[in-house]
Amino acid sequence: YPENVRALIPDAPTGYIEQNNEIAKVTYGYKSDMHTFTEGPTGVGKTMFFEELCYRLQRPLVRINCKDGITWEDMIGYMTVVSDGNGGSVTKFVDGLLTTAFRYGGVCYLDEINFARPSVLGGLHAVMGDGNRSKGVLDIPMTGEVLKAHPDFVVVGSINPNYAGTNRLNQATRRRFGINIGFNYLAPELEATVIQAQSGVANEEVATTLVAFANDLRRMNKNSEFAESTDVGTATLVNVMTLINGFSITEALDMGLLPLFDEDDRETVKLAARSRLSNYDN
Repeated sequence: YPENVRALIPDAPTGYIEQNNEIAKVTYGYKSDMHTFTEGPTGVGKTMFFEELCYRLQRPLVRINCKDGITWEDMIGYMTVVSDGNGGSVTKFVDGLLTTAFRYGGVCYLDEINFARPSVLGGLHAVMGDGNRSKGVLDIPMTGEVLKAHPDFVVVGSINPNYAGTNRLNQATRRRFGINIGFNYLAPELEATVIQAQSGVANEEVATTLVAFANDLRRMNKNSEFAESTDVGTATLVNVMTLINGFSITEALDMGLLPLFDEDDRETVKLAARSRLSNYDN
């Protein structure tokens, strides 16, 4: 890999905890010429999973957040003017994120793909080779170049369901993903262990209570008890556990969790905290 692409390979294990044999499932799909689709609430480890996978495979992880309003042209790349080394200048094409993954064999992780513009989804159809990784083609109109997919190139689509502003993916896009993996919250005992390990704060009692409180909020969210849907993921609990090492539980929640909720929902969250956490507000 060129240096800039090699830098995209994760250089350390993430500590990801498998939930349902997903590493074997995704690598089987990878070997079987399939793209992968993942679905689950925010903060349950979807991104961490692919960071771990790319670390193990030593593949570049190229992450594109479709919520940022990225265009198809942004993903392909752009022309720029550079010095020719003799006092003059020449135009040069600079690969976009998609082209980088396609050219060098990276894992192209399309985060929140259900926010993507129709032109982006349409462009992906040829890139994904009708669902077969090896048949993908990328046309670069700025240079006239037509690339064939690198043998290691794969597209991963990831969504957080039921988010406001998202679009339902059409069947033409969905059927190009041969492997579909659902992610969910860890079992309480395991989640308590994970947030201690990832925060570096070993306090089983606090971790267990914090996970129970998070599950209260998750049930409330599922039952539409909040004005705005808000997921409380494991990553959020790791942040709160880290803050608890230096602050009270009230301060930690006020800094690490409460701001994630709509202002109209924060008093409801505080009431739930008082009900579950005996030392909240003390």
